[in-house]
Amino acid sequence: MSKQNKTSVVFNKEVLSIIKELTPISDHIILTKDIDDKGEPTGTVFISQTNESESLGFIIRIPNNMITFEGDKLAFQEFSEFYQLYSLFEKEPEIEQLDASKIVMKGGSTKISVIIGEADVLEAGPDAINIGEPDAVLNITAAQLLELRKKIGLIKAEKVDLMVKKDNISLRFFQDENNNNIEEIFETKSKKDFHFITNANMFVDVPKADYTININKVGMIEMIHSTKIVDLRIYTGEVED
Repeated sequence: MSKQNKTSVVFNKEVLSIIKELTPISDHIILTKDIDDKGEPTGTVFISQTNESESLGFIIRIPNNMITFEGDKLAFQEFSEFYQLYSLFEKEPEIEQLDASKIVMKGGSTKISVIIGEADVLEAGPDAINIGEPDAVLNITAAQLLELRKKIGLIKAEKVDLMVKKDNISLRFFQDENNNNIEEIFETKSKKDFHFITNANMFVDVPKADYTININKVGMIEMIHSTKIVDLRIYTGEVED
């Protein structure tokens, strides 16, 4: 029986928590070491995934000192289960990678082995998305996001009618036109009036955070949350009424 190679790896706890909050979009997580057009390392690790309907997706980039692993990719079939196991440790565990087969976490009297997924089998999203110049920008705080979630849940809204007029953005949440709806108005700056309908889950299936939301009148939306440890971009677009 051949001896497995052991490599100590780093999983930053705060980064793992943010990735866990993205699992409503996709529980399949593929960490990929980023390279530039010349094939040189960029110093970051990225994840790109979409939901099953491809109506909501994300790209998150992380400094490579926050997440380390052997090889070019590291995949998790069910990241939420891995995170639950990781969270069993009161203190951050010692983590080792055994070849391309498993992650072993040790702390105190506990040792947990997690089977690594096959990166070539799991489907990933695009490396980059460009929505063009935004026609309107909305800044929303984590507290405002949580308030919107409560209201979306109250009426079980599935869609949001986004209307930009002068210096205001109106977000009207609804399930269908025959049900109750809730409208919220935010300030913005826009030279053009426009509106389209998109998915309400852009406010629900994402990490609790402050966002800058770039809106293109052709029906594309990019939500940005950028800190020292992550650069997160959420993408969605127009849907049929």
